[in-house]
Amino acid sequence: MLPCLLFLLFALFETGLVAARGLVLENALREAARLVRTGGVLRPGETPQARFEAALERALNGLVPADRVAYRTTVSPDFAGLGNPPPPEFGPRGEPGRRFDPGAAGSAVLITATYRQKLRTPMLGGLLGLPAADGAVLISAGAVFRNEPYAAGAGP
Repeated sequence: MLPCLLFLLFALFETGLVAARGLVLENALREAARLVRTGGVLRPGETPQARFEAALERALNGLVPADRVAYRTTVSPDFAGLGNPPPPEFGPRGEPGRRFDPGAAGSAVLITATYRQKLRTPMLGGLLGLPAADGAVLISAGAVFRNEPYAAGAGP
């Protein structure tokens, strides 16, 4: 009886942690995407990618390790051209892939971020039907928007 109760308790806690990290990742991506949308990543000083990563890391508040978040941007003149791009990739040792292009003023932009959470509760991945052999779950968030008609170097 006690092992079943402990399993349920740990499974509930871990499922809640995955859900909370999903909400944090979604909010952080929305905050960082705002800098892209308004042209804030194009201000002089840092590269646009470094400015985006700093905003993302700030918004993650340490609840999701920023160095383990993979992201990919897709840019098109219109929303129809964004299509269905592949998700961000992770390398053979779990290192996150990162492709960033802020686009130009008026461009349609899709930013997808993914975090790979390894589950610690034994057998939980199998019960949830996760395809990963290591019992990891992919937490993803996305933001789709049209860049504002900003002047180069402008933005908050």
